[in-house]
Amino acid sequence: MSPAGWHGIVARRWVVVGVVALIGAAFSGAPLVVGVAADPLDGSPSRTRDATGSALLDAVYERLVDFDTDGEPIPALATSWEWVAPDRWEIVLRRDVRFTNGEAFDAETVRRNLDLQRRDFRSPARTWLQTIVTVEVLDDHTVAIVTDGPQPELPHALAWAGRMAPTVYGFDGSEYAERLLRAPVGTGPFRVTAWERGRSMHLEANPDWWGPPPAARTIDVRVLPDGADRVAAFLAGAVDMVTDLGVDERAVLAAAGAPLVPLPGQRLVYLVMDTHRARGGAAPDGSPGIPAGAPNPLVDARVRVALYRAIDRDALVRDALGGAAVPAWQPMLPGSQAHHPGLEAAPHDPSAARSALAAAGYPDGFAVTVTGLVGTIPRALETLAFVVESLRSVGIDARLETPPYAEAARRYGLLEVTLGMVSWGGLTSPLKAWTAMAGSDPDAGTYGSQNVGRYSNRAVNALLAHLRTEPDPDRRRAAFLELAEVFLEEMPVIPLYLPTDAVALGTSWSLSPTNLDALPLRDVRPAGH
Repeated sequence: MSPAGWHGIVARRWVVVGVVALIGAAFSGAPLVVGVAADPLDGSPSRTRDATGSALLDAVYERLVDFDTDGEPIPALATSWEWVAPDRWEIVLRRDVRFTNGEAFDAETVRRNLDLQRRDFRSPARTWLQTIVTVEVLDDHTVAIVTDGPQPELPHALAWAGRMAPTVYGFDGSEYAERLLRAPVGTGPFRVTAWERGRSMHLEANPDWWGPPPAARTIDVRVLPDGADRVAAFLAGAVDMVTDLGVDERAVLAAAGAPLVPLPGQRLVYLVMDTHRARGGAAPDGSPGIPAGAPNPLVDARVRVALYRAIDRDALVRDALGGAAVPAWQPMLPGSQAHHPGLEAAPHDPSAARSALAAAGYPDGFAVTVTGLVGTIPRALETLAFVVESLRSVGIDARLETPPYAEAARRYGLLEVTLGMVSWGGLTSPLKAWTAMAGSDPDAGTYGSQNVGRYSNRAVNALLAHLRTEPDPDRRRAAFLELAEVFLEEMPVIPLYLPTDAVALGTSWSLSPTNLDALPLRDVRPAGH
């Protein structure tokens, strides 16, 4: 099966080009100056957990697989892959690739890197690579990856994990390993030539990179932790590009004439509902957000659909989030193989919501407590307040409680929440995302890792089981579309929005991304080129 046979998510990225006239003109050979919130915690290919640092390292290190701008897995250090057996993938590697220290990239490089990273408890990549049992070297440029059962989304996992480093790299504290933490060595389009931790990083184009040469031959990265400082530096012409822009920073730039265009992310913020407990009361037997002894309305799909129709997502994004998000009507990203383009979003319709409540036996609404988990989702309090007011507008007596974060997290962890809000960032692997949010094993009494409401549907579980073993792209697509149809009828969770990032880029530069890197430095070029 060719790489094109594996359908991924779409998370289209729009980038600010031609921004503020205050930015000075770039000249041929001038460095691209980038202002970021933070540099990497270290130069490790797999241990960096912060988003900004990780994005910078993507200019130096490469993975076997990449995502194109439509979210499809495409070749990077691997040129092709095939699912040859339920528990086995064979991957052909790119030839004539070298690290910037001169070492050749080959099958042994892949085996060593994946073996190390899937076992390193300090590596975030371990989550994506846990299903790998062993990596076999078939020849210098071919490996076989054996998994613990069918893993149809392994190419997606390899697009997020498994940055490749020279084979002398290790987690054993060796001298070179420690040097690598201070000075990354990869196969990517750039190499690090200077790095002053917490202050600056200097990148130069890798003359031996296998891909087309980056137009920006040198990049000066300046660490500006304060968002206001990044905005001021951009408007003063001290930097050509700024990242990590929050809602407030975007508002300042927009007021100054910078037409910011959002970069949709790959995280969904959504409401979870207790669909399991029949009546209200103290947990664990009762649903704590429903009055004791009263029926739990949220077990009825008609009520859940009513909540869905009660919320004006466009107004939510505009008023509570300052435009720093994209409204979401389905749980998967638009353009994803798991998103159903033929199902139109049910519009905000308070009248339809009231009718649905009446049909379910709640013409006068019902009382419910919304438990806020405030501290991990930007503007969570504003979003929750908007949701509560939306529910009140259709006759639901919704009340918001915001316990201290540790207490709220404990309740969510113990599934002691009737109605709440969480986020999930695994949308790049649709099967994994669906399983986490709506999967269950009713016989074993277990639920997906993000299935806080303990939703269970045998049709959904059957479709997920089919997707775990089905290699045919067309049949996989059909199964995902069926899941989307079930979702709109059942509403196991209520999608709200997809948070967005933003990048501001001066008029002297342009950017047309060719992949889904959070900071696609290799695609930045002087304007007009």
